[in-house]
Amino acid sequence: MSDANNGLRFDAAQSQREQVQSALDQIEQADLARLLPEQELSYHFKHALVQDTAYTSLLKNERKRLHRAVGFTLERT
Repeated sequence: MSDANNGLRFDAAQSQREQVQSALDQIEQADLARLLPEQELSYHFKHALVQDTAYTSLLKNERKRLHRAVGFTLERT
């Protein structure tokens, strides 16, 4: 893969990270979840119904993509 393609992938990944962080910040500000300081990048939803609603509101393809990304990351660590 060329350096240009790697740069584009990095830019896309960075953009996605920024979007996720923005969404997490909004969730915290709405007092729907809180960051668990003892665990890196772990959040606790205030209520199971909020967590279920957030999960089911994702489109099925998006859920699959996110599950795949998490699985890939876990395999690398």
